[in-house]
Amino acid sequence: MGLVDLAAERDRREVEAWDRFVVAQSRAYETLRYEDGREAARAWRAFVEVGMTADQVRWLGGNVTSFERRR
Repeated sequence: MGLVDLAAERDRREVEAWDRFVVAQSRAYETLRYEDGREAARAWRAFVEVGMTADQVRWLGGNVTSFERRR
């Protein structure tokens, strides 16, 4: 079993999360659909969470209000 470069692994995860956000945001701007915007927001949060500690993620999770779509 080889050694894992933790810095490289974190960089890889950050780039993947950023790329998912860019694709989701582009789709949301293109379609202007609520669902696509919500997906872009989820992708942004996933990107931000890559740089957070587990305690910070738990704190954030406890302080975010979920919005129901109005019809």
